[in-house]
Amino acid sequence: MRSTFRMTIAALVLSGSVVASAQDTAQGEPVPAAPAAKNQPEEIVITGSRIKRTDLVANSPVSMIDSDQLKFEQGINVEDVIKELPQALPGITAGVNNGNPGVATVNLRNLDDERTLVLVNGRRFVGYDQEGIVDLNNIPSTLIERIDVVTGGASAIYGSDAIAGVVNFVLKDDFEGVQLNFDYNNALRGGEATKAVGVTMGGNFAEERGNATVYVGWTDRDAISQGDRAFSKTSLIAPFNQGGAFGSSADTEGNVICSPRCIVGPANFGLVHFQPDGSVIGDTGRRFNFNPFNYLQVPESRYQASGLVHYDINEWVTAYGEVHFAQTQVVTQLAPSPTIGTSFEIPFDSIFLSSQSQRALFDRVTGPGLDDANGFDLVYDTNGDGEVNGNDEVSVDLRRRYIEVGPRITRNSTQAYQVVGGLRGDIPFLDEWSYDLSFQHGRTELSRVFENDVSGPKIQNVLDASSPTTNPGATAEGSCHSDAAIGCVVANLFGDGNLSATGAEFLRLNLNEDVYTTQDVAALSFSGNLGETFKVPGASAIGLVLGGEWRRQKSANFPDSCYRVEGCSPGFSSTKATVGKYNVKEFYFETLVPLLEERPFVETLNFEAAYRYADYSTAGGVSAWKVGGEWAPGEFVDGLRLRVNYQEAVRAPNVFELFQPESEELDNSAGDPCAGFAERAGGGGIPLPVSQAVRDICVNQTNVPAGLFTPDAGNPGFFITAVPDVVSGQINAQAGGNPLLGEETSHTLTIGGVYQPTFIEGLTITIDWYRVDIDDAIDSINADTVLTACYTPSINTLCNLVDRIPLSGTSNGGLSADGTGIIETEQNIATLKVSGVDFSIDYLLDLGNLGNINFGLDGTKVIQYDFKTDPISPINKCLGEYGNICDPPNPSVRFTQRSTWYMGDFNVGYRWRFIDKVEEDTAGSLPSEFASNSSAHYVDFVVGWAPSGVEWLQGFEFQVGLENAFDEDPPVVGNFAGTTTYNSGNTYPGTYDVIGRLLTLSLEKRF
Repeated sequence: MRSTFRMTIAALVLSGSVVASAQDTAQGEPVPAAPAAKNQPEEIVITGSRIKRTDLVANSPVSMIDSDQLKFEQGINVEDVIKELPQALPGITAGVNNGNPGVATVNLRNLDDERTLVLVNGRRFVGYDQEGIVDLNNIPSTLIERIDVVTGGASAIYGSDAIAGVVNFVLKDDFEGVQLNFDYNNALRGGEATKAVGVTMGGNFAEERGNATVYVGWTDRDAISQGDRAFSKTSLIAPFNQGGAFGSSADTEGNVICSPRCIVGPANFGLVHFQPDGSVIGDTGRRFNFNPFNYLQVPESRYQASGLVHYDINEWVTAYGEVHFAQTQVVTQLAPSPTIGTSFEIPFDSIFLSSQSQRALFDRVTGPGLDDANGFDLVYDTNGDGEVNGNDEVSVDLRRRYIEVGPRITRNSTQAYQVVGGLRGDIPFLDEWSYDLSFQHGRTELSRVFENDVSGPKIQNVLDASSPTTNPGATAEGSCHSDAAIGCVVANLFGDGNLSATGAEFLRLNLNEDVYTTQDVAALSFSGNLGETFKVPGASAIGLVLGGEWRRQKSANFPDSCYRVEGCSPGFSSTKATVGKYNVKEFYFETLVPLLEERPFVETLNFEAAYRYADYSTAGGVSAWKVGGEWAPGEFVDGLRLRVNYQEAVRAPNVFELFQPESEELDNSAGDPCAGFAERAGGGGIPLPVSQAVRDICVNQTNVPAGLFTPDAGNPGFFITAVPDVVSGQINAQAGGNPLLGEETSHTLTIGGVYQPTFIEGLTITIDWYRVDIDDAIDSINADTVLTACYTPSINTLCNLVDRIPLSGTSNGGLSADGTGIIETEQNIATLKVSGVDFSIDYLLDLGNLGNINFGLDGTKVIQYDFKTDPISPINKCLGEYGNICDPPNPSVRFTQRSTWYMGDFNVGYRWRFIDKVEEDTAGSLPSEFASNSSAHYVDFVVGWAPSGVEWLQGFEFQVGLENAFDEDPPVVGNFAGTTTYNSGNTYPGTYDVIGRLLTLSLEKRF
């Protein structure tokens, strides 16, 4: 298969595979190991720069995964390869079940998906959602020639979103022949499989002046349940080695949170469980294990088609085009819908309550004069007739798991396409200059169907229907007066097994949402050099690129009427319809200035710079720039090349951040400083005096009427306040997008180098130190942070986010049309600081008749990862930590080490993947079992065979591999830490291997 190798890429090294080989080409013809030198080397463009160069040396740190590496990875989906990058932490992967809209994303440097720009052949690919994030699996993996990864800001070159870096998928566009691919992965623990079939066809036409390449493929991935693995089959929410409880308090029998506590027998309980006869018992510790219903790997089915064509019209003009289409369905599954944290009214005379449960629910407040004649608490006399009876009801947090309705299923169906057309070529009569004119249009349609939720309003209707007072026909058999709006049934929600099939079907709720995203880009660029006239004497010509782009983003989501209403869907929450668009006009230039060449101690000394100005219809004018340089000392240290780069990158707000409708909500709050924190201070609701400084802020900056403050005669300098405090720890809030958002800005410094010593042939070492500082990052801010920032005189910021009711001066809990309370819309308020070192070693050892061994080590060492969510909150230091603040885990060291032996038609290789240990981000926040997790080690093996001695087998390539060969389990963290997007099945499926030992098979046939 391979005979000899030589290094052709100096700076682009990743996972020990950046080598050019004497393997068969796409046309099936062997190529020489060392191509003969040409008198005029072809100029090329590498990712991270638009300057054409005759080498592949980049000033920006660039890593590359080439087609050989892709074969070794045997990644059926693009996400399977990207997630192994040491510089990438998980975005949305196949292991994300709760919160996966059916996509796969990339998250460079753990700076979030929206800060990584994804390109295909150097052009933006259409996003799948209103944040513009790209679904990687829409890119055809079989057509990928290589993947370039620039880890560092690149906005001056590519525009917005490239704060964390750029991932550029370079596709094959000169394929000749027919290639069939079949790939099969099988999880040996459970037999779940992933299959993929693809056909690539291509050929030249018009006397070799053009080429057309077409690919069609199908992929199918089976589901793996959390119940299929020992570490994930039980939801761990307490110290599991001490016999603690597991799962959710929303169980199948129905529970009630009692505040004040419910009296059951001689004791009182904060949580009581319903029995089948309608009685209640105290909390027994019983919980619902929701894990087995959830997926550890979500199923996927995808069809893809792509076409690429180019044609030389004449020596000055080449026409080119691309078409990409993908249709994907990904299904996620959650446990049956619960009601939890939502208040429902239970009627006193429900036919399903026993006399004992009536007493427990309606006799909880003690004290003289508080009971009616039957001993029930008059606080529950809701109609005021002096007696707790059939006209009354109690408001409770009814927690019930509606297992009779079935698991919650989300069917995410996506159709995405992108069309590109353009003209490129040399400019007549202008030596060394070329042009590229293109237009592209992309559109994604995401349809989401949510099945098997329960209707919140119908649950209340069912509870009301069981009252003979309000529904005289109520019987256990199910008679009911119909509600004209939603209908009703008499159904029993109390006790295991009591909810009938009719009742379950009545409560069943299916929802849907459609999301449309469109992207249009027109671009024109000119590249060349300034010739002999304008250059540094003795150096090469100055390279220059000038260009402009126009881009338009449009997106809209349309949830159905119930999905838009808070409380209608307990199991899937709610979302608002969002419609928005923006356009941007951009101008940019980039230059490469050779300063010295072939001098003592200087083989090459170059300076480069770039600048981009963008005018957004929303954020206004923004700019990005970079300066850098490279130095090769030549014989002084032969084979060494040093580089430095400093740049400012930007990210403009996306459609979701700009145009998500504002909505009234309630947020938790310790108390209103202008009210003296009456509730928090206690003392029978008597507010504390307010200082002069706080009073002045209340009156002068947040419009509290001055008349609500009177001087405290016994406490000079303080005021008695009549401002009402928050109610039940809640305050009004206004959340949503913000059309006034500005851009995020980052500053990135990289210093590093590439070393290829002449005394060790075949060795390449790269090291790059980086630092990324992001200011004005877009985030929302909670109510207490706003109140603290505003009313602490030494801080006194964010007062513009406090909106009070004019007459009373309050932002009281309980939604009101009179005032919005605390404004929690998106703001430019957060900061992030990340630094570290990327390193790579690649060594090719020639063994003569025994073939070649390729050794590679690629990794990253994170030195700092800090972020602040707002101007006054403390800095969160997440290096080597995980938990509820640092989510997902942020290991300080990650690396991949790979060695492959090539001999004749065979190759044998292994890969060692390492993830450093992490510890809890807040001491004591997690049970001791989960406070620290050990490092993870995964070892993979692969064997390949490309028979050349058997005529009828020529053109075949076979490969078999074993990933996670030693069947290592992931670290177990329980369900305590982080969000359900990343923490699922007691671990982090995007970070760690949750599949176990995986058999991989690959077959390729070329004609």
